Amino acid sequence: APWVLPAGALAGAAYGVLIESERLVIRRIRIAIPGLPPELEGLRIGQVTDIHVAKMQTQLYHLERALQRLSEERLDLLCPTGDLCDEPRLHLDVLRLIRQVPTRLGHFACLGNHELYLGDLPWVRRSYERADVHLLEDESVKVGGLRLAGISFPHSGRMPRLDHAIVPRLLDETLHDQGRDETTVLLAHHPHVVQHVSGRRVALQLSGHTHGGQLGIGEGSLIEPLYAQARGRYTLADGAQLFVSSDRKSVV
Repeated sequence: APWVLPAGALAGAAYGVLIESERLVIRRIRIAIPGLPPELEGLRIGQVTDIHVAKMQTQLYHLERALQRLSEERLDLLCPTGDLCDEPRLHLDVLRLIRQVPTRLGHFACLGNHELYLGDLPWVRRSYERADVHLLEDESVKVGGLRLAGISFPHSGRMPRLDHAIVPRLLDETLHDQGRDETTVLLAHHPHVVQHVSGRRVALQLSGHTHGGQLGIGEGSLIEPLYAQARGRYTLADGAQLFVSSDRKSVV
């Protein structure tokens, strides 16, 4: 009996490293977005999130293989939603690979908490500029009749943990230029930002951060009784929708 848990953990880790890490899965999720302009019917948004490229984690060749698959999806937008790389020397390479995926309307990103771990936020911003990936930090842009917004990682203090107290203020800044009749898609690394979007006319929020709740089962996660909104699609009372990627490359 004392060996059961360690043996199970070892077997699970071995499966993840040797087998699961080699699988490439592109999920095609159909989401109805109320108010989407007719000219954007069939809009295809690619999402890349939480890949954590690093020497002992996701390798660059894994990302290259995945992006090659994503390049075949005829995307309108490609949206990296944070935690892309954990090694500063590889960060620009990761962004340049993402930028190579062809899109009709561009590449737009938001920050995750691991971008803050890299230690030099001005340098991180310059990397996005050099790669020609538009980083949205508490701001929005009009893209082909769509309002695309991105919130920075809402934190205070030295540790980049979500601070719910400052999310409303950051959302106010992010959506400052939002028109009354515009359809808005929000990029927010942490899914729990959605708990503050009610009444802000956000049609869809794209998030990551949770890695699918780590323990996935079907379209849900075993940790959801303790950690809400960990994986998949959710609809709020006012009709706003949330999609939380499960650490894969997704097409919405």
